[in-house]
Amino acid sequence: YLANQLPHVKWILPTAPTQPVTLNGGMSMPSWYDIVGLDSRSSEFCNGLDESMERILSLVEDEVSGNGSSTTATTACVNPLDYSRIVLAGFSQGGALALYTGMTQSRKQSTVGLGLGGITVMSGYLPRSKTFAIATG
Repeated sequence: YLANQLPHVKWILPTAPTQPVTLNGGMSMPSWYDIVGLDSRSSEFCNGLDESMERILSLVEDEVSGNGSSTTATTACVNPLDYSRIVLAGFSQGGALALYTGMTQSRKQSTVGLGLGGITVMSGYLPRSKTFAIATG
């Protein structure tokens, strides 16, 4: 529905890879990073968060450069997007990753924050909340 109402916005809602999760008894499930517990201190380590954040940043940079999914294989032109037209979104751990990535990272080869059009978090939380720092700009 939102994509039809806001056609100028690129919504990025990636699916997490399947990997073993400690809290799940080591069984594999879709997860952006390992979850070791549900208490507040457990969200401070987030083993794998940095690698997942790099994957999300790569998706954003692909859209900005015109190499993302908004470019179709049947057209010769690329459609680069401005950061302000991109919304990162996610549910639960995906929302946590979207929030953390969107608020802490800078544009490629810059010290300016991403300046995204928005971040949508559904049933999420802020990982590494004790060391969280918003990017400048």
